[in-house]
Amino acid sequence: MDLTCQGSPSHSGALHHKLILSSMRINIIAACDRNRVIGRRGTLPWSIPRDWQYFLDKTQGQTAIMGRVSANEYPTNASRPVIVISPSWFAQSKAAPFTDVAKSYNHALDIAREKQLQEVWICGGETIYKESLATADKLFLTRVDLEVEGGDTWFPEWEHEFDHLDSREECEENGIRFAFEVWSKSKPLGLAVRV
Repeated sequence: MDLTCQGSPSHSGALHHKLILSSMRINIIAACDRNRVIGRRGTLPWSIPRDWQYFLDKTQGQTAIMGRVSANEYPTNASRPVIVISPSWFAQSKAAPFTDVAKSYNHALDIAREKQLQEVWICGGETIYKESLATADKLFLTRVDLEVEGGDTWFPEWEHEFDHLDSREECEENGIRFAFEVWSKSKPLGLAVRV
């Protein structure tokens, strides 16, 4: 079973923010198919209740950072606040309860720092994932053993950032095989660049 997720390289993720926020843990959480597809027409292209519960358990009591489309699907409440990255929402001061609005990924990190958060979870979409790879500490990736047709959103190439597999749990539900993987960096960015 080949569950490799590969794609185009990420772009930079603001090195100075990683150094400033070194005490705040930044996690990425995502699920992708064999071809790195993470979405189709604004929704998840599969139904795996156990993966959704895994996502809810990991983000419970934590602040999530995500784009506008992802935020429309996300259950915000007092125990699961969100920082939405949306330049248009920011310009309109559009925010729901328990939601902050940022104009960029770096601005979202600034908001998290001002709130003195110990941990944040990056929850998509594609552009936010790409921007966060360089600054994130851990990657929680569910690899779904499917090839989704009509996918229009992809998880970026991540292997050059996360090179250490901490754990892997293989599962099956509703006839769909998938694996929960946790990845880390063998050389944390904040330590590697200090001279």
